[in-house]
Amino acid sequence: MRMQKMQNIVKNKIFSFMPRYYEEIVLVLFGIGLCLYGFGLDLGANFKAQGFFQIGGVLYIIFAYKHFVLRDDLRLLRIPLISFGVVIVLGLLSYFDEIMPRSFGKVFGSVNTHIVKYLVLFVIVFLYVRYAKRRNVLILFSIFGLLCMVNVVGSLIEFWRYDFKTHHVPFGFKAVFTYNIWLLAPMALCISGMVACKHKALKILCVLGVVLTLGAMFANGERSFLVSSFVMVFVPFVVWRYRHKGKILPLVFVAGVLALGGVYTQTKTLPDRYNFAHMIDNFWEVIQTPVVEMGKYDKWCFNGALCNPQSTKNGKAEFFWEHSSLSRIAMSKSTFEAFLDSPFMPRLVGVFQIGEYLWQYYEAHTDKQANRMYVSVDNPKHNGYNSPHNFAVSMLFCYGIIGFIAILFFLGFVFYICYKQLASNAKDTTRDFIALWAFVCLVGICTQSVFDILYPNILEVLFIFLGAVVGFCRAKVSAYSHRGNSQNIFQSPPSAHSSILLTIGDVSITGGAERVVVNLANLFVQLGHSVEIVSFFRANPILPYTIDERVRVKFFYTRDEKNSKDTNALKRFYIKNIFKFMLSVRVWWRYRVDYVIANDWTYTPFLKHQDTKYIKILHLNFTKYNKRNNYFDTLVLLSYAEIALYRPFHKHIKVIPNFLPTTSTQRTDYSQKIVLSVGRMDNGDQKGFLRLIDIWEQVSQMEGASEWKLHIVGDGVIREQIQAKIQAKNLEESIIVCPFTKDIESVYLSASIYVMSSHYEGFGMVLIESGSYGLPAIAFDVATGPSDIIVDSHTGYLVADNAIQDYAHKLHKLMCDENLRSTFGLHAKKRVQEHFSKEAIAPLWEEMLGGKQHTQPMLENTQPCIGIVVPVYNVESYLARCLDSIIAQSYENFVIVLVNDASTDSSRDICLAYQSKDKRIVFVDALFNAGQASVRNKALDILERGGALVEEVQVTLQDVIHTQLLHIPVIDYIMFVDSDDYISPNALEIIITDFKKNDVDICVYNNHYVTQEFAEATIHDYRIFSHIRESRVYIPTELIQNLRGFITSAWAFVYRAPFLCKHRLRFIEGIFYEDVPFCTQSILVAQNVYVSFVPWYYYFLSPTSTMRGVMDTQKRRKAFESWIRILQFFVMYLEESKKQDTTHNHNTQDLAILQKFYAHNITWCFKRIFELLSVSGGYGNGISKQELKPYVRYMRGKYHLYYHMPILRRFL
Repeated sequence: MRMQKMQNIVKNKIFSFMPRYYEEIVLVLFGIGLCLYGFGLDLGANFKAQGFFQIGGVLYIIFAYKHFVLRDDLRLLRIPLISFGVVIVLGLLSYFDEIMPRSFGKVFGSVNTHIVKYLVLFVIVFLYVRYAKRRNVLILFSIFGLLCMVNVVGSLIEFWRYDFKTHHVPFGFKAVFTYNIWLLAPMALCISGMVACKHKALKILCVLGVVLTLGAMFANGERSFLVSSFVMVFVPFVVWRYRHKGKILPLVFVAGVLALGGVYTQTKTLPDRYNFAHMIDNFWEVIQTPVVEMGKYDKWCFNGALCNPQSTKNGKAEFFWEHSSLSRIAMSKSTFEAFLDSPFMPRLVGVFQIGEYLWQYYEAHTDKQANRMYVSVDNPKHNGYNSPHNFAVSMLFCYGIIGFIAILFFLGFVFYICYKQLASNAKDTTRDFIALWAFVCLVGICTQSVFDILYPNILEVLFIFLGAVVGFCRAKVSAYSHRGNSQNIFQSPPSAHSSILLTIGDVSITGGAERVVVNLANLFVQLGHSVEIVSFFRANPILPYTIDERVRVKFFYTRDEKNSKDTNALKRFYIKNIFKFMLSVRVWWRYRVDYVIANDWTYTPFLKHQDTKYIKILHLNFTKYNKRNNYFDTLVLLSYAEIALYRPFHKHIKVIPNFLPTTSTQRTDYSQKIVLSVGRMDNGDQKGFLRLIDIWEQVSQMEGASEWKLHIVGDGVIREQIQAKIQAKNLEESIIVCPFTKDIESVYLSASIYVMSSHYEGFGMVLIESGSYGLPAIAFDVATGPSDIIVDSHTGYLVADNAIQDYAHKLHKLMCDENLRSTFGLHAKKRVQEHFSKEAIAPLWEEMLGGKQHTQPMLENTQPCIGIVVPVYNVESYLARCLDSIIAQSYENFVIVLVNDASTDSSRDICLAYQSKDKRIVFVDALFNAGQASVRNKALDILERGGALVEEVQVTLQDVIHTQLLHIPVIDYIMFVDSDDYISPNALEIIITDFKKNDVDICVYNNHYVTQEFAEATIHDYRIFSHIRESRVYIPTELIQNLRGFITSAWAFVYRAPFLCKHRLRFIEGIFYEDVPFCTQSILVAQNVYVSFVPWYYYFLSPTSTMRGVMDTQKRRKAFESWIRILQFFVMYLEESKKQDTTHNHNTQDLAILQKFYAHNITWCFKRIFELLSVSGGYGNGISKQELKPYVRYMRGKYHLYYHMPILRRFL
């Protein structure tokens, strides 16, 4: 019993002691191992120093594995693991080498000894340092540093003991070349201390350490240590942070060149071993000599050593070379020549068999005897040296090119980790010092390895040190550390103000992006931030925009950016890739700031600092995604309309509109009869001035327009072309072209209407500028800015793109109504003040720069989200059934947008009741009834801005009086459900599955018809696309070849949200049959369409539907006007296809199919029109013959379609 009690006590003591102090126990084991390495000792032949690290590593993993973040660790170690993995595989493949066959067991043992061992040491120490207490980690580094200095002192003592003779090593080391890291590491330590330490006493101590270490290197006698030290001195000047680096670094470079010149001059008088000048002068002649003949330069060979007889077949050389360095050159060249025979083939594991391998290689390749080593030695294991005294060549020879690249990747990884730490703003001087020490030491090791070999005892210590450095630079705060250490000691609290760098191609030119950069710089500096603008070019000596004096401006090149562009393909490649990469390097090298905000494509951060956030403002509209955007952490869009386009490509997107730095208190005089347009006249006519002239030509012919003038303000390359067109149309008296002026305020105040005719815009800064002066605006609804700024029929007019006649009519309407101009202008000014002023936008930028979040975002759902549009108008009897069918879906990640079109029954109350129960429902309430097309467009405006607050979005929605405040998720797919219909419980699941299986823009589905309420649903016998027999992916031309069964009901279509956003598809408002042009256009612009005959939609034939019931005179008139609008739609598309197929994604061979399709639809529209005329009284329903005649004549004159329609011929 007593014995068992004693055992229990011992067990309890041990088991309670180990979990508490295992870190310290592992530290002791590691310290013992380092001491054995530092004194060149082992505990017998079977227990090496590395054994202490292996035991300690296993012990640490057993007790600390629960604290490991394995995913992060593997991500961080992926490059080392891949690099070692590649080398291990290549080492095993050396088994198949035929020159020096070995058993697989021997090869496997070599792989374990020369590769796996180093990986194990690296990973063990990495894990310990990454997760252990900081105190223990610093003790470990201190032990290593102390051992370094002990070895320096030991070398000096040995030098003194042997009467100042070199090539003696202290302690248990076998030879001077096994002493590598114990002299280079202390030199790196002292050099780093001289730079990083701020205390004068420590600096003096480090200077003394450099002197002592240099003395130890002279005592050692290895020249490669001195060369490495010379290189190491310059490393801190390159990688360390200090003031005036840009000025000091060139001076350091000059000093280095002068120092090299001094070394070259001074060594001429030294003995051959240190006569570097002699070696440099004759190196080229020696290296070009065949290896077997190099003995003619070796004086030692003629003093007793045996040289190959071929060395002197052409006589002795005119000069001699020191034997040791000549043998290294010869051995390296001999090895490299053998490597070139099969550069990708792995041959050996371990460099010390290379001499024997070369002996057998050249014995077998008698045709390559000139590449044999010039020293004749009987023992094949010593063909010259047992290995080239060049570790890089040795690795290249052993593992081939692939293995050598893998090793370089590992070295690059360590350098990168150290530099990222040095470049960070974490303000952890200890970590910075360790990173600098490692960086300098590794540079020294790499330099020295070119002149000598790295022995196993050197490599073991090196990988231990590198593992500790990488772990320390990426250390995690211990979750189980003491309370006093619980704070994250590696991060400093964020400062109240940030350093910001704004980049732009040329800030000296006039343009929207340049003006935005200046506005942002002035805003940031007013908020207390440190701001600098980097303009890569400078075309003009005088800057066009006023910059706050506190903003620093730096120009890289004082020339026009256009001079850097060329039509030559090679130069374009250089500018796009190499030149821009060099710009990125310059910015990376020069600036370490909190934020870099790029404003054009001149700059891409190919190289980045760890603690810098890189932001890109996209000033142009979306055309094609540029993958270089992925180098930026955040993309800032100017318009909510483009969120859906960028969401599939980038994770972090923010919308921050441009702003006016000051908002004028003045309003324009609306009695002035001047229409204004401002913009650059660039190639391609982006601002659309040429089509503005066509619009003005129509307006000038209208009643009351004779006194009005159009002022176009701008300059550019097409100015003469614009003036020529004005003259050709005889509009010189009413259109005046003016140059740019700095007094833009007087220009705006001289007009009463602003017009924008752009083909595309990134934002449309001139619209908010004109609005600030109370100018009503008219613009084409192009991508992407106008729709965010202009509220149609409230602050101005938005006109469908290229609808020139409609544009002219609305412009004329404004010109004729001063009260309307005043009303719109007042609303425009108020809108600019509330949404585009500095006061409105500044909080958004403060949030971007680390300020307080205004709202808490919803948790992101990784599943695709479906946006369901449900228009609501007087459907109280059916609405609940519709919503219940959606809410009951088996797939739950969706958003319902209910838009009430001013219902007069209880539909609104039903919507609010459902909204209160389900947070996935967004409710929008319109002021007055505008029709189904209008409410659907409102819902699309909301869904396409997925990820934005509805309160931010609703300002773009006309007539909205109620909306829910919540964070809308990013919408992936959009569908329409009429409020009197319903869907199957698995409908959304079917949709998601079909889109995942098929990479398409649209899915189209069959449907059920319900003929009476609550009756059992019956499948309609009319198939969509009746000529199609299978569910699969189709291209649009396949669907339009046979028009029978061509479906034009929006509820049968499900769209990818980015597709709708990209093509800006919207319903034509104010008409019946709005689905016809919408569905037709969507099919035609799609890349591909998936057609499914799986029905999940229940279409209810409601007697209260707008298009059913008695067709009274008012409805008939509306139907007639609707078909006229649809007719115009198809005629426009037919004309475009006649010119060129630029609108759609089809090849030219499809033009005939498209034109036939348009012609058929035009004929179909005429049939619908004449059906209306022939029912219940013909023309007596308020439709005159004269209204239709122009269209019929148009058809006859253009396409002779009336020959195919007898009813048209009778009509005429």
